[in-house]
Amino acid sequence: MKDRVTEGVEYTLYYLNALEGEGEQPNFPDITTISYEGRYLDNELFSASVSPVKFDLTQVVNGLQDALVEFKGATSVSSNPDGTVNFENYGVGAVFMQSGLGYYVNPPAGSNIPLYSELIFTFQLYEVETGDQDNDGVPSVVEDVNGNNIEEDDDTDGDGAANYLDPDDDNDGRPTRDEIEIDAQGNITYPDVDNDGVPDYLDRDS
Repeated sequence: MKDRVTEGVEYTLYYLNALEGEGEQPNFPDITTISYEGRYLDNELFSASVSPVKFDLTQVVNGLQDALVEFKGATSVSSNPDGTVNFENYGVGAVFMQSGLGYYVNPPAGSNIPLYSELIFTFQLYEVETGDQDNDGVPSVVEDVNGNNIEEDDDTDGDGAANYLDPDDDNDGRPTRDEIEIDAQGNITYPDVDNDGVPDYLDRDS
């Protein structure tokens, strides 16, 4: 059980931790590989994937996003001769969500999901990749400047594009990727040339 504030309304999210998993734990804007079933409260199935599929956690409903970050992926992945894949020690769970943490009044285009539907998702979490939705070199979890685990409300330069989708976070005309340093091992440093406590990629006058 955990609380989530969405559109100024606080919801309590209920989830079942059947198996936590033993691998990597996703952050809220990461890319995950899962299998899942989505059902209404009367147990009617509305969506499912038995085969593993990739989900960008910034593109799924808030309730599923908030639940998946409480689990961990598999410790190992192996391929079979028939092309199938085995995952070991992965997370297994379920989440029960009010409509405000689901699709609310915006169900997916082409779906038959009614407005205000309360939903249940069961899932298996297999793999986790670091999210960098704008490909600017800064992991999207780092672009959560206010630290509230919500990716949409951080817009440093006020240009209407949240940092995690903005390749120039300070709107100085120099891409964010050119204002950070990434070494051969993938380690990232964030220069602050004027030593004002604000890294260059967020500082328009640097």
